[in-house]
Formats: sequence, structure tokens, C-alpha cells
Amino acid sequence: MRKKLFCFLFIAYFFIVLPTGSSDKDYYPLSEDQLWEYEITGEKPEQSVNLRFETGKPRNLHGYEAMPLLVSGPTGRPNVVFMSKNHIGIFQIGGPQELHSALPSEDIPSELTYILKFPLDIETSWHNKHPNGMELSQIESISDTVTVPAGTFIQCILVRTVVKTSSGAQQSEKATWFAPGVGPIKEVSQGQVNYVMQLKSFRH
Repeated sequence: MRKKLFCFLFIAYFFIVLPTGSSDKDYYPLSEDQLWEYEITGEKPEQSVNLRFETGKPRNLHGYEAMPLLVSGPTGRPNVVFMSKNHIGIFQIGGPQELHSALPSEDIPSELTYILKFPLDIETSWHNKHPNGMELSQIESISDTVTVPAGTFIQCILVRTVVKTSSGAQQSEKATWFAPGVGPIKEVSQGQVNYVMQLKSFRH
């Protein structure tokens, strides 16, 4: 069950606005040598797992300066995702890849999955393809106060995401909070797999 929860989180991820006029870097910082550590709790305490996200050195990928994000969890097999941004928003390039020392760019899919879209304000919405249909996201708040093991954060942004099947049926829903200067700090998911993810520590 622990591996199932980790795999679902990895596919659904990476947990992801800003008050109007703020810098996107404040709410989703992407620079070298950053570290996020999270605790994810399932429906039962024994389902708890830890996730670790660490940035590496940027590289050119399909014409974008992409930041590699090394993801480590209970499976013991680290993976990497590539994050970048443009004038439209912040996005992931392709999907999770097995970690290799020199992963060829042509082996990484070029499809973009947006985590945030601009303008980063209430009611901004976007959609991404999902293995089970479509993923619909919308910013619902830019002023939440959220407490997690890493501390209490103010002026957090809340993004609510719903996954719908090709027939239009809702399959799952998650709420993700982002703190200024830190990034994603909490995520609550209900549906296919129920879990709560909270930030334990952050290094920048």
C-alpha cells in the first residue's frame, strides 16, 4: 500500500499563485540546491511515507531552461522531473523519468503539464491531460494562513484541482497550498487515493 500511495503521488504531482503583481519565484522557487521534505499520510497511520525533492543544475530541454527535480521516496529508486516556466506559467516537461547520469533530451517527452498559469490571481484556471481523462485546476484563494510541521505560513495560495474522466465523471479532487518564498507546503487529496501531504522542512 505504501508503494501504491507513493506511485500515485508521483504521477499526480508536482504539488501547485500569487497576489496580482507578485513574482512567480516567490511561490514556486526554482533554483539550484533547493530541498523540500514532505510527510504524506494515508487513510491509516501505517500508510505514512516521506518524500524528498531536491533541485540540481539546469539544462536545456526542448528549447527551455529546465530545472531537474530529483524525487526520492520509499521505493528506494529515485526519479527526476524537469520543471521550467514561460510567459504562460510554470510547467513540467514530459513525465517522471528514471534517474540516469546523462539522460538524452530526445528520450524525454516534450509535452508540457502546467502547474501554475498566469495571471496568478483568484479564478485563473487551466487544464492538463490526465491518464484517466482531464485535470482541471483553478486558483481559489491568495490569502490563506496554513500551519504544517515546517511552520505557519501566511498569504498562501490555494489551487483546487479536479480530475474528470472522458465521460465527465469526477474521479478525484485535491487542494494544494503554496507559500511565498517556499513553494508547495500542503496538499489534501480525496478520491482514487486519499492522503494529506505536509512540508516538514525546506532549504534554499
